[in-house]
Amino acid sequence: MQQITLHLSVPRYVKKILQFKYGDDYKAREDTLLGMVVLNTLQKKSERNYTYKRTNSDITYFSLKVGIDKASRKGFQHNQSKAYQISKAIERDIREKLYTEAVTNEINYGIDFKTTIQNFLDLYDIAEDELSYETIRKDFNRWKHQNIKKFK
Repeated sequence: MQQITLHLSVPRYVKKILQFKYGDDYKAREDTLLGMVVLNTLQKKSERNYTYKRTNSDITYFSLKVGIDKASRKGFQHNQSKAYQISKAIERDIREKLYTEAVTNEINYGIDFKTTIQNFLDLYDIAEDELSYETIRKDFNRWKHQNIKKFK
């Protein structure tokens, strides 16, 4: 089966998580959240806006494959704005799942928030320069104050 490779720009730590979850040879399918989002944002060449903005140096690329038949129907590229929105949505989803797990672990098992967050960073081998514990902790505290009532 023929396929094309897309390169989705994401922060380095997000690439590590996606590689852990989907592997290095991920074929986009509509039965996964990542696949559904990517496939539904593909554009044909004639629809593409060619403006280009320089990206952050902390950005890397997660490669995924799309079958040539899907690419023919939907398109085989997405513009930089959509790529940025996809990256932010994935990042937000990862953080929300982590924060929900941290609160659930604290309530159900008495595991400290810090331990859950640190275990997450260790599991995915995320270095301090990619995503610091302090950054996650501050974001978690903001999220926790808004959402803790849902867990009680």
